[in-house]
Amino acid sequence: MDPASGNAFLQEGSRWRLEWGDKVVWSTLSLSSDDTCVVHVEKNYAYKLKDAPPLPGTRLSGSSVIGGTRIRFSVEMVRMRHETESPALLLTVPVDVRESDRRGSPRISVLLDASLDFTNGSQTFDTLVRDLSATGARVVIGAGPEAFDEEPKASDSVRLGFESESIGSMSMRGEVARSLDRARGTEIGIRFLEDSVVKRQVSTFIEQISTDRKKRGIMP
Repeated sequence: MDPASGNAFLQEGSRWRLEWGDKVVWSTLSLSSDDTCVVHVEKNYAYKLKDAPPLPGTRLSGSSVIGGTRIRFSVEMVRMRHETESPALLLTVPVDVRESDRRGSPRISVLLDASLDFTNGSQTFDTLVRDLSATGARVVIGAGPEAFDEEPKASDSVRLGFESESIGSMSMRGEVARSLDRARGTEIGIRFLEDSVVKRQVSTFIEQISTDRKKRGIMP
């Protein structure tokens, strides 16, 4: 189904990323009707619902990658059901559906400690890589805007570096695509500059992670 139709993510089995406040969970759609849908939260994210689940009426930001395109939408919490396998959330059918982040390379969710150097301001931060593809990354710096000499802006030059047991040290030149202040810190989207060697290295790294996750029965 064409992702631009806005319906592909409503198919049974589609994987949803849901976010409210500073919490993020991954879930799988099990069924939907004209006005509600049910998603099952993945087991390794279920703990986030024990202490502070979204209350009825809470607005959640959602997204799902369909055919290499990220479909973004908004849903409202109706209620939570505690089931044997995993918690199930009853949500309103998504509204405000929009298509974004069309990409020619796969992106995976990761948790990688890294360093981010702002080459135009000589500042270096410890950061956490949350998403990675051969063309860019999404990182979080656990500090607010007051930590920067100058607030990050689009096209600022950066260098992202991290260690990988499989392919050793990696260092990628890039530029800031966007910067957002979140409850957990400053979130920065990075666009890597064209470099065929780096793209091959990152693609290999992503393939290795995906293969390992499939072997362990974890969705990429």
